[in-house]
Amino acid sequence: MPLDEFEQAYDRLLAAAVAANPRLRLVPCEPFTLPTGKHQENFDEWSAAVQKRRQAVARLAAKYHAAVVRFQPVFDDACQRAPAEYWIWDGIHPTYSGHQLMAGEWELSVRQFWPE
Repeated sequence: MPLDEFEQAYDRLLAAAVAANPRLRLVPCEPFTLPTGKHQENFDEWSAAVQKRRQAVARLAAKYHAAVVRFQPVFDDACQRAPAEYWIWDGIHPTYSGHQLMAGEWELSVRQFWPE
């Protein structure tokens, strides 16, 4: 999906959710990637496309005053402890260990955004 369509569709989804429940707490999560699987060959191009989607998610999180979860730094940091394949098996889908990283970061981000 082209970037502009991605952002517009995501915006419509968030707007509809807030319209249905104005007290809803939104927690959009930025996409992430590592150089594994089929994306290893064209990783620079793939990573740049994912980065643009991260920026779109960050813009929407700001627009909706939402807690945003930034997974890329967590995965980048984790690669200092184990190879990329340990965390993400195909460049975008996490392994069990990658899901554990995500759960921890999600909880941390939400608790920081809404401390009570």
